[in-house]
Amino acid sequence: MKGQRPRKFVPVAATLACALAGITVFGAPEAALPDAWRNWHFFRPIEIGATQSPRLVHFVISNDVYVGAKPRLEDLRIVDDQWNEVPYAFPQTEIAPGPFTVDAEIKENSYSLGQYTQVVLDIGHGGGKGAPLERHSMAELQIPKENFFAWVEVAVSDDAKEWRILKDHAPIFRFHAEGREGTRTVEYQESTARYLRLRILDGKARYEIAGATVYRTVAGAPQREPARIKVEPYTREQRTAWRAVLPAASIPITQVRFTSSQAEFVRTVEIMTSDDDKNWHAAGRGEIFRFRQNNKVAEQLAMTPEPRMYEGYWRIEIVNGNDAPLEGVQAELMTTPRRVLFKQLPGRSYKLLYGQGQAHEPRYDLEQIVSREGTGSEKALLGWVQTNTNYSDPNPWTERHSSMLWVALLAAAALLVYAAMGALRTTTREKDSG
Repeated sequence: MKGQRPRKFVPVAATLACALAGITVFGAPEAALPDAWRNWHFFRPIEIGATQSPRLVHFVISNDVYVGAKPRLEDLRIVDDQWNEVPYAFPQTEIAPGPFTVDAEIKENSYSLGQYTQVVLDIGHGGGKGAPLERHSMAELQIPKENFFAWVEVAVSDDAKEWRILKDHAPIFRFHAEGREGTRTVEYQESTARYLRLRILDGKARYEIAGATVYRTVAGAPQREPARIKVEPYTREQRTAWRAVLPAASIPITQVRFTSSQAEFVRTVEIMTSDDDKNWHAAGRGEIFRFRQNNKVAEQLAMTPEPRMYEGYWRIEIVNGNDAPLEGVQAELMTTPRRVLFKQLPGRSYKLLYGQGQAHEPRYDLEQIVSREGTGSEKALLGWVQTNTNYSDPNPWTERHSSMLWVALLAAAALLVYAAMGALRTTTREKDSG
């Protein structure tokens, strides 16, 4: 795998890149696109059932489309069976913004000897009577203590008198001495209650709570599914490590997910990415864990890497230190499917075209017309990849024949040197005869 390079956009090498990625293109059916579309290298039928009236449909971009297309997908085009260009849009819900900070004020910060430390927060306290209630589903405690582990109970109330417990055991911890920052964030069922109570269920001593931040998250978390990219283990001292080479560097990896059969653990995870397999950049560091108490399990087995575009080499490492490797541990790259939305008309069929190195991102009115979520759209599927036998490379002649250009330059330089030496010999003979 070390010799593999993740794809960016090299149309003439797309078949080879797909073969390296384990994606079938070689041997796929071939057909000619009309002259108007001869600069597009690949196309795929869009498989969708018939309709009696116009409707929105969508399909998911697969890995082999990323392999053959430009990195930002600027060259994607949809055409109907009359070769007319069809507007499309990318629904925006795949990338979830946030979380967003919610205005909250600490109303109580107290300690009950032998029982708990608690804070009570008034959410949206500045909105006034009749103001809409804020939605919230996550809170973070600012705790200066360097080494601790505790469970947190989360409760909400509309009047700060009657409380509803939303989560009875959420772990918070920091093991600074071991280099593990852990987490002071707890997630809970979304609520619009005005008051939020966080109890640290450790009564041995009071926890100093310097502050608390409450967040709301957008509705509909991003869908994630396996990226189907091979992750290979490699040896590194005191670490469990894997590496992966993306078939195309533009494939969006939005999560690294772990599984393990071990009952309890907490380990630091480091993620690195590179665009050349030489210079590596930090793409994420955090903890995965599983804790048990009173037949309850709290775990976090996934990490969201920082978005690093077009870096197709990945390293994922679990820092074991002096502990034995986790039992049965596996790592998997996850992706958030990117959908393409367009309008299907009765009696029409459609194709997706891509692989055009000079294409620019199109602009359609459909982006402003369709809903941001694309609700009510029917699902379509992409058929087999086909290559355009009428393909004409749109890149300038100098880019398509760069090797010949260098040969010509070297030949011209050689001729100049030969001419200069000839002139020097002529001048020398004239001097000698004079």
